[in-house]
Amino acid sequence: MKLLVPLITLLIMSCANDSIGQETPSKPVWHRMDGLPLSLEIYPIFSDMIVSEDGEKFPLAYRKPIGTGPFPVMLFFHGGVRSFSRSVVDDFLKNATTTRFLKKGYMVVASTRRELQWRKTENPSSYTAGMVYDGIAAVRKAKTLPGADPESIVIYGGSVGGSLAIETAAQTSIAAVVSGEPASDIWMGPELKGKEIRNFGNYDVFPSYYTEEVKSFVRSLLDRIDCPFLLLHGDPTGFRTTDYLYVMRELTELGKRAKSIGYGGYQHGFYWGMGTRQMTGQELDEVIEDTHTFILPHLKTKPKPL
Repeated sequence: MKLLVPLITLLIMSCANDSIGQETPSKPVWHRMDGLPLSLEIYPIFSDMIVSEDGEKFPLAYRKPIGTGPFPVMLFFHGGVRSFSRSVVDDFLKNATTTRFLKKGYMVVASTRRELQWRKTENPSSYTAGMVYDGIAAVRKAKTLPGADPESIVIYGGSVGGSLAIETAAQTSIAAVVSGEPASDIWMGPELKGKEIRNFGNYDVFPSYYTEEVKSFVRSLLDRIDCPFLLLHGDPTGFRTTDYLYVMRELTELGKRAKSIGYGGYQHGFYWGMGTRQMTGQELDEVIEDTHTFILPHLKTKPKPL
C-alpha cells in the first residue's frame, strides 16, 4: 500500500541454535525479481567506459529502444559500498527495474564507481568525493551516448547509489533525480556509521550526530540541487530512517522541488524489485509508474513505449 508518509516499523531477524541453546543472528534472505524478457538481439547491451577527472576508469553499459533517437535517459547508480565488474554492470541492465524503464521507451544506462571511503577519512565532505567524480563522469558520458538527449537525463540511484545520485545532482545539470532510500547517514560521520546506525535499534541518539557542522554541509549540498527531486521510501527500518527525517526536511525548508512517496510494507531495495520479502510485478510496476509520472513533465524528449 502506498503512503504519503511512510510507516515506522522494526525489522528483527534471529534464529535459535538448538544444539547449545543460544540465539545466533541469521542473515536475511533476499529475494530478487527477474527482469522482463526483452530480447538482447533486438535491444543489445553496449559496453563503454567512463573516465573520472582524476583519471580513474570504470565500466559503463547501455541499452536503448530501436531507432536513432533522441531518447530520454535513465542513468542508474547501484547500491553497496563496492565497485561492480564489467559483467555485473552488463547484467544490471537485465534486472527488473531497468528492463521496465527500457520497455517504457527510455535509454537505460548503468555504470559503477570506486568503493565508498567513509572508513578512511574523518572529513564529512570527502567521504564520497571519489565516488562523486565517477558519478559526474557517468552523467557526462551519458549525455554523449548515441541517441541520448543530453537535456533529458535522469539519475536513479538506490541506497549508497541514492546518496551518490543526490551528490551528483548537486554538481551536474540534469532533468531530475530519483533517490531510493539514500544512505544519507554516510554524511553524519564514521562514528555513527560504525555504531548505532548499523543496529536495528533505538534512534534517540541520532540527533546528537546531526551537529551544526554536519547540518551545514548537508544543507549546502542539497541547496545546489536545481532539478526536481523524488525520494522513494519503504518502511523505515534501522538506518533507513535518516533519509526521510533529515533529507526531506532540509529539502522542504530550502524550498526545493522535492517529493517523497512512501510504500508501506516494502523493504530496503524495493526500487530494484528486491528485498527481504518477495515483491510482485504489480508492486514494482506501481513504483516505476509513480517515478515515470513524476519525471515525465521535466523531460524535453518524452519516452515512447516499446
